[in-house]
Formats: sequence, C-alpha cells, structure tokens
Amino acid sequence: MLRAQENMASSSVSTPGTSKGGDDSKPQTKKMSLSSRFLRMGSGRTRISSLPGSIKKKGKGGVTPPISALASSHIGKNDSYNSKSNMYNTSSILDIASPTTKKKNNIHNNNSSTNINNNNNNNNMSRISSPGRSSSNNNNNIRLNANGSIQSSNKMKTNKAPVHYSYEILKIGVRNCDIAPRIRQALSETVQGRKYEKILTAPNVDLNELKSIAWNGVPAIARPVVWQILLGYLPSNRGRRETTLQRKRDEYRASVQQYWEIDDSRRTKNELRLTHQIAVDIPRTHPDVPLFHTPAVQRGLERILYIWSIKHPASGYVQGMNDLVTPFYLVFLGAFIDNPRACDITRVPSDILAAVEADTYWCLTKLLDGIQDHYTPSQPGIQRMIHRMEELVRRIDSDLYKHLENENLVFMQFAFRWMNCLLMRELSLNSIVRLWDTYLAETGNGFDSFHIYVCTSFLVSWSKTLREKPFQDLITFLQQLPTQNWTDRDVEMLVSQAFVLQTQFQSSKAHLR
Repeated sequence: MLRAQENMASSSVSTPGTSKGGDDSKPQTKKMSLSSRFLRMGSGRTRISSLPGSIKKKGKGGVTPPISALASSHIGKNDSYNSKSNMYNTSSILDIASPTTKKKNNIHNNNSSTNINNNNNNNNMSRISSPGRSSSNNNNNIRLNANGSIQSSNKMKTNKAPVHYSYEILKIGVRNCDIAPRIRQALSETVQGRKYEKILTAPNVDLNELKSIAWNGVPAIARPVVWQILLGYLPSNRGRRETTLQRKRDEYRASVQQYWEIDDSRRTKNELRLTHQIAVDIPRTHPDVPLFHTPAVQRGLERILYIWSIKHPASGYVQGMNDLVTPFYLVFLGAFIDNPRACDITRVPSDILAAVEADTYWCLTKLLDGIQDHYTPSQPGIQRMIHRMEELVRRIDSDLYKHLENENLVFMQFAFRWMNCLLMRELSLNSIVRLWDTYLAETGNGFDSFHIYVCTSFLVSWSKTLREKPFQDLITFLQQLPTQNWTDRDVEMLVSQAFVLQTQFQSSKAHLR
C-alpha cells in the first residue's frame, strides 16, 4: 500500500542517460518516489554512514539518508541522535516527518509535494507535535521547543535556573525563604566564579587566597558570604557556619527585645536623645536609593544603630554611622531578593528582614571595632588620618598643596567628611560596595591605613581642576564632586593608584611618622 501511495505521488525527474527505444541524445524520464524526492529536498546530499535502512544511490553522492535520519539535518554538531531506536518509536521524529502523518494533518498534497524545504519541515513538526514532546530514548532525548526547534537532552539539562550561592548559605534557619533571587549566571559559570567556588567550598577557607582574589572585586552572588567571612562574622570552617548564623541571629533578636522593645519611660535621658538623633539622621541616608526610605528598613536601621550605641558607650552613636550601615544591608538583602535597591519591601517576609538586620548589625560591629578611635571623643583616629593625607599630598603633588595653602584651605574642611563617612557622601552606593571589596581584602585594616591612600589619590585626581579655582569654588567643588557617573572601572583605577602610593610611601622612614 505504501508503494501504491508513492507511485501515485511520484513525479518525473530528468536525468542524463539513454532510453531503451529512442534517441540516445534525449534525456530519459525516470520516476522517483515521494520519499526519495522528500529526502533529496529536505536533507540534500548529506552523508550518513552505517545508518539502518539507508538507500544506496548509484554514482557520486554516497548514501542518501532515509526518513529516519531526517532529524539529523536539524541537530547541532554537538547533539546526538539514535536513529535505530527512533525507527520503532511512534512518538519519534520519524513519526512526525513521515508522509502518512503529513497526510493525516492535510499537509501532504500534490501541489506542495514538490516545494518542500527545511523551513516547512520545521513548521510542520511544530504544528503536529506539542512543545515538550520527547522520544523514549533515555540516552538521547529530543524535544521540540515552543518555536518548533529541536532541543537535545544535553541542552535541556543546562537550562536549569542557576543557583544563588550566597542564598544557599544564608537562608539557614530562615523561614518563608523558598524562592531564591534570579541570577543570570551561577558562580561556576565564569572563570572568576570558579575560583571563588573552589575557595569557598573547601572545608576551611584559605583567607589569604580569598583576600587575594577579592581585592579585585567580588561577584555579586558571592559578595554577602565573602564579606561575612572576611569580617570574621561567618566562620571559615564550613561545618560551623550553620550553628554560628543561628546563634548570632538569636543573640541579636534577644538584644532587640532587651534594649529596643521597651517603653520610653524605662529609658534614660541620654537614651531618649540618642533615639531622637538616630531618627533624624536615618531619613537623610542615601536619598537616591528607595530602599532606605521605606518604614520597615528605616526602623531596622534605627534598631541596629541604637543597640550598637548602647553596647559601645565609649564612642556611642556619631553622625556618619548611619551611612556606614547601608552597604551591609543592601548587599545582604541581595542574597534573598531581586533588585534590593528598589524592591517592594512590604512583600518581603519578616524572617528575611530579621536575618538581614542581624547579619548587618554584627558586620557593622566588626567594622567599627577596627576604627573605633574614629568616633571616640575628639576623634583622634580621624585627625591622625587627615594629617597623614596632608603629608602625602605635599610630597606627591606639591603644586596642588601650595595652591590649597595659598587659598587658606585647610584639609580638615573637606577631608574630615571623607574620613568620617569613608567617602560615602562622595561616591554612589554601587561604587562604595566595589570599594569595600578591596578594603575588606586589604592586609591589616583597609578602612584605616589604606583609606588614607585612597583619599589622597582621590584628591590628586582632580588636581588640574582644583589648581584653577579660588577658595569658595574649591569648597563648593570638593563638596559636590562629579562622581555620579562613576563605574566599577573608575573605582578600580582609584584603588590601583592608591596601591602604588602605598607601595612607595608606606615604608618610607621620613613619612607617616
């Protein structure tokens, strides 16, 4: 019956040759079956070796593929296809491309039989087979996408959503935390990411190796964990992380109940003044970031700063600390939700906010412990840093130093804020986050000694512009520096120049005494 159908649908094809009873110069008309014509048009003269049921063709051209090999013209070089198993499978590509199936779906007719091409084959297959239909071959499944293209099992396996590395670690003990933030690439999908993954998944993290690669920037999906490890909050030992996170978050929760969730009648006058000052400063924090102007986040930042101040009476709260808390909160929240800068915080589960708040508190504590003399009375740490910066500028750019001196501009007038807020008012929050990657990876204390060289490089980079301005214009320019369009590359250039200065002057006997 199949042969009868082929004879009915056959057409004449002229081939060079000699007819049996006519002139030798006349071309001989030879009938060709539909399947042969279909294969010649659909897959051309593709060579397929050792394929079952292949049709031998005389003369040049080798072997013409049978119907079962039709799918091979749609499969990439790296894909595999088992024609033998699919020949006997009713749901295989063979079933889709066969003339019988086409006739049932009103695709095969006399007019279209001579105009079949590869694009029509793809369109026919997408109409006949629903997306997701696959063959029974377990080793080499082939599935049709929604657009009709063929997708192999190897490719399907790589289409899984990449896992957010920090989310998998920091979600420990957090309820209502079932959906990870969407990311473009997993940590293991980049060369740099694989280096981080190798270090972070070791039983004990090599801190020196981690600092070495973190100095040049940390991937966003690894940054929350890397920052917490470098600050000493998250243990470098993998086996201790879960218990440490749970214990620290419970401790902070207990501190909130003890110091914050009490009636104002139980607070001292100093504590009431403290709560008022923090409540005034928080709304001024990063006016360009919507996250920090939501009531839930502002209350969280107030709790963090208030509890830290109560537990550190030697320094207490100082204006500028409200800026230092924001990078931690933004980075750690990014481990749980998409686009934390402008997210709808009302839809974020309270357990996630509580975990982020606790982690932020402990990391801020670790940071301020290293620079606490910046915020004690008279702030000796900041005065020391400004003096060192002034000496550096005098030796590096004497022309700029003399111009500032002639204009009676004292370094304290502009550099105090640079030291007190760690350039938080001069750079965007994204640039600060990148800068802190390097600070946390610096040997010693990047927020103290290395920050001096960064501020010096920062000032000298505007030297040409500054030397042309009088006093009042100098003050205005230094308070509103044009850094709003800075990118990570600009920050990397800044820290690179600071590193060069550190290398040249840190060990100088006549410098930084």
